[in-house]
Amino acid sequence: GLKLLYVSTDYVFEGDAGMYREGDALLPQNKYAWSKLGGECAARLCPGAVIARLSFGPSPFPHPRAFFDQWTSRVSAAEAASQLARLVECSGGIEGPIHLGGPRRTVEEYA
Repeated sequence: GLKLLYVSTDYVFEGDAGMYREGDALLPQNKYAWSKLGGECAARLCPGAVIARLSFGPSPFPHPRAFFDQWTSRVSAAEAASQLARLVECSGGIEGPIHLGGPRRTVEEYA
């Protein structure tokens, strides 16, 4: 049968520690993040739902420099789509939150 796949964000975490695990405490820092957490809560009402947390953006980076530097596991939009497609194809037995992303690097390195 069909399952619900909800695409969320890494912004549901406080953001000061990094290397978060799926079961770590959530503390959104802005309205966007709170809205994504609300969506996660709604998705959890559907048995077997998968919640994919990831960060993605344009590639190549559209700006000459990053405004400020931070660590990220961000991937390009194309890579995010590929990871989500693979998750749908092999979702048997997977449910709840799962983190997707790329190698840990700074935004400056991503740029």
